[in-house]
Amino acid sequence: MGLWDKIKKVFDTGGVKLRFETPVVFRWQDDALPVVVTLVNTTEEPRTVRRLTFEISESDREAPGSKADSTAGSSEDLRTVLTYEHELAVAIEPGAEATVEVAVPLSIGGTVEAVDDGPVPGWLSKVGDAMSSARAHATGRRWYRLTVSRVVEGFDTSSGTTKDIRHLAPGEHVKVWRPGQG
Repeated sequence: MGLWDKIKKVFDTGGVKLRFETPVVFRWQDDALPVVVTLVNTTEEPRTVRRLTFEISESDREAPGSKADSTAGSSEDLRTVLTYEHELAVAIEPGAEATVEVAVPLSIGGTVEAVDDGPVPGWLSKVGDAMSSARAHATGRRWYRLTVSRVVEGFDTSSGTTKDIRHLAPGEHVKVWRPGQG
């Protein structure tokens, strides 16, 4: 293996491209954020994706297509609000793609459902709703950035894709989202 091959290996993320679809709006009070992830193997060898990581961070975006909100501060002031790791083992043949549907937990109820298939006690759901409301009001943000990244077996680095999503204020409504609507 030559020097150039060694350098390329350090930055190689496994040759699996990632794209995802999710609603453009969400509420912290929702149990989960539905995300449909498509993984495409662009190599000539089989690859296995071992983990998907979902990170919701504050965004300095004011509205679709607009410049950053001047009152939001610098990008360095923006913090990660939620991180969720979804362990899996998806084998993808060369040139093939695989689709994975993930419910990223947003509330305590959603987190319990992600860990245990049993029903969430009503009192726990109410506590979770209150905490989610407090989180939404504490940050005062309307826009968040969802980053989805993947780990490919045998490769040290991970790479991801991002989309901005908007938090709906209490009482604010939009039409129902379904996969394929963007």
